[in-house]
Amino acid sequence: MESLTSATLLGRLRQVPMDQAAWAEFTERYGRKIYGWCRQWNLQAADAEDVTQIVLLKLAPKMQAKLALSLHSHQAIAWRLFWQ
Repeated sequence: MESLTSATLLGRLRQVPMDQAAWAEFTERYGRKIYGWCRQWNLQAADAEDVTQIVLLKLAPKMQAKLALSLHSHQAIAWRLFWQ
């Protein structure tokens, strides 16, 4: 899988909110960061993995909803501009 910049990755998720490959890269990239942060706070490896999973599970639906809303807003604006 190619490595995307954060902006490119988020743009890809905005365009196709259900893009499984983009979500896989997102969870890989930011899961490692969350895990590393947990370990810096001296959580044991198993606890850090649990916290990482919980954070990603809570974050993903919120991001999908926000990205889908953003896409819908852009489409609505384009539709209005086209038909005016």
